[in-house]
Amino acid sequence: MPAVILAGSCSEATRDQIAAFAEDHNVLRLTAQSISTLGTTDIPCHVDAIMCWWQACQSTSPSPCLIASSDNTSGVEAMNAMLANGNASDWFENLFAEIARKLSTRGVRRFVIAGGETSGAVVKALAVHTVDIGCEIAPGVPWIRSRGETPFELVLKSGNFGDRQFFQDALETTP
Repeated sequence: MPAVILAGSCSEATRDQIAAFAEDHNVLRLTAQSISTLGTTDIPCHVDAIMCWWQACQSTSPSPCLIASSDNTSGVEAMNAMLANGNASDWFENLFAEIARKLSTRGVRRFVIAGGETSGAVVKALAVHTVDIGCEIAPGVPWIRSRGETPFELVLKSGNFGDRQFFQDALETTP
């Protein structure tokens, strides 16, 4: 079953976890510079480009991939400056919600999400209302399985939880 990691947290721990995961997996880093290459901040345009990237990853090496907006303070400030409303956090939350919704239409049912606000946006986009708690990956971070017509397996992680190998550990753990 395909799995995708969506990392919106800008915590140092999450950035370190992204770096560890990138050593062996495909990672798409969404930065002010990469966002500007499309010449627009229109979310549907970026979702389409991200879906093309994801599809290419799946066709060459069907393994979990990671999409990250995590950045340092200067990167966040650069993104804020690009946006008309100056709010990169809201923009990325909306982007991740649309990415999750689009991936779910392509059969993705396993998501590891880093960042509290990002987690909330994805859960809402996937219309998750009721869950069962599964096994714990790190203290305070379990897999959860949604109930309903389209069940999802989710990890909802606040930024500073987990060690450097958290993403790999999550994917290797059976929910």
